[in-house]
Amino acid sequence: MCAPMAFSQICPMLSMFSCLSLKIGSAWSFPVLLSVFLILFVTTILHVPRTSTGLRVIHGIFLCLLTYSLQQAFFQLCENYHWRAAAAPLLWIQCLSASELILVTNTDFSDIRALGRGSLVIRSIALLWNLRRVGTKWRVACSGVDAGAKDPPKGRFPFILKRLLTTFLAYIVIDAMVSAPTLDSSLVGPRKQTLMHPFDLSLEDIIFRVIGTAAFWASTYLVNLVMSNTVAIFCVATGISSTQNCPPLYGPLSEAYSIRHFWGVTWHQCLRRGLTGHAELITRLTPIFSESKMVSRYMRLSVAFLISGLIHHSSDLAMGIPRAEAGSLRFFLLQPLGIMLEDGVQMLTGSILSTSHLGRVRTRQIIGYAWVMVFLVWTTPTWFYPQQRTGLDPTDLLPFHLIQPVLVHIRNH
Repeated sequence: MCAPMAFSQICPMLSMFSCLSLKIGSAWSFPVLLSVFLILFVTTILHVPRTSTGLRVIHGIFLCLLTYSLQQAFFQLCENYHWRAAAAPLLWIQCLSASELILVTNTDFSDIRALGRGSLVIRSIALLWNLRRVGTKWRVACSGVDAGAKDPPKGRFPFILKRLLTTFLAYIVIDAMVSAPTLDSSLVGPRKQTLMHPFDLSLEDIIFRVIGTAAFWASTYLVNLVMSNTVAIFCVATGISSTQNCPPLYGPLSEAYSIRHFWGVTWHQCLRRGLTGHAELITRLTPIFSESKMVSRYMRLSVAFLISGLIHHSSDLAMGIPRAEAGSLRFFLLQPLGIMLEDGVQMLTGSILSTSHLGRVRTRQIIGYAWVMVFLVWTTPTWFYPQQRTGLDPTDLLPFHLIQPVLVHIRNH
């Protein structure tokens, strides 16, 4: 099928399904729109040549519009604001993955055919949802995760058993955290999340900032782990994927001795391919930023965090946070500034790992851990506090509870 024919056939189909989704019940609109999204993506990958840049851009725009429609359809289906806040960024991450494959990597029929067995349609969709591109030539390289995956459990059963245990323990901890007493709203007021006047905070405010920041990142870490492990367990148990294609989600915490390492090694790399790919594309298309290597490098870094901030901003809005108060975009735009600052300090004092003296390395790493903690305690409240001011019941985050009934029983007796 030639590219113009593919486009001429797709457009009427998009219009038909879009109109249909407005007329049918909300219970059907989401799966219908998701089907249209996948059909358009697969058609673009398999039938639109990588040289047809203009046509691929148009298809990418349609995918963005479909993603927005998918988000609105999910909101009609689900009244749980916690689940809305999880679904919105996942849908935009799917769109980011599709756009990266279509416009940045320029994946086409020959690439999909080389991926392995199965139909080309299934392989295309599997690649779309394989955010870290595991098992492909585009795999996201991460030394921390790769090192942790060198000796995975052998066989399906040990893998599933280990992931089940990890997921259960993580779920229990999350359940305990959301079942904790409600915090004092005065601790998370707009003035308490200040970035410019941290020294105006009381000792109580600072202590809460430290504890709240640690709790926020711990809960985010565990929620992501539960979702990722659930998918991995299902895929391995059903034979959809192998254990080798399900590496650990996170890198080692010991590597988080700089902001760059925190985001590039310790934290999950599910968005890395989409973020860096689009950042490189935008920088390359902006000559004023691509002339200098240093300017280009930090431009790519800033654009990547900007895109990440926009994705997380959709989560804030889905949670019901007023647009003027949503702070995730501001938080993510501060991250490249932190990285630039630590890069400048390292240029003046030497790289953290530039010396062979073990004691000095450990000393610098300890200083690095303290720096990362201070930076996150300074920046996280601008993202975290508005979420706490929504007044949402934290127990609604989980579909069922194991700890809460026990706590209720203890209180009643």
